[in-house]
Amino acid sequence: MGIYKSTLKHSVHFEELLDTLPSLTDKTIAITGTTSGTGFVAARTCGALGATVIMLNRPSERAKNVLERLIEENHPGSFHHVD
Repeated sequence: MGIYKSTLKHSVHFEELLDTLPSLTDKTIAITGTTSGTGFVAARTCGALGATVIMLNRPSERAKNVLERLIEENHPGSFHHVD
């Protein structure tokens, strides 16, 4: 299995979008399929808004890498992986 490299690109509108959404502080959100696409963006957005995000993925190197990436982005929320 090769090294996973995300194909997600940085959005120039992401920060503007966050400013329009309500805070999710003190909320816990479970999201499936967070290793790419919509699931990843949903996890990133909820974490940026202060939520505790439970990432429900199959155990894989990709899931581990995404968890590390989201933690490194230093969002106010927290991220937890569940196999």
